[in-house]
Amino acid sequence: MNSKPDFDKALGERIRSAREQVGVKQDQLGQAVGLSRTSITNIERGRQGVQVYLLVRIAEVLGRPVVELLPSLNREVSIPDKLRELEPSKRAWAHRVIGSTPEGDDAT
Repeated sequence: MNSKPDFDKALGERIRSAREQVGVKQDQLGQAVGLSRTSITNIERGRQGVQVYLLVRIAEVLGRPVVELLPSLNREVSIPDKLRELEPSKRAWAHRVIGSTPEGDDAT
């Protein structure tokens, strides 16, 4: 994540996804947290930042922990790093699927 606009956009995408998963419309969410539908649209598109108390309120309304809505600041995790996080059988399968060689990897 390189900038505040990138963070705001990622946060908005997570809020939108959570809202859609629970079947809440933008105007319903806005009414529940004291914002207009336009403000919710702007938040979800990353054009408007979210104050902490509003983020907590949005999370409560959506029934999600706040941390689930927060994007990671470290967006540049490499595929090999992600593969190392998998258990060995899944790691070997992932290497086969993407056609990579597990160099320095004890999965195979």
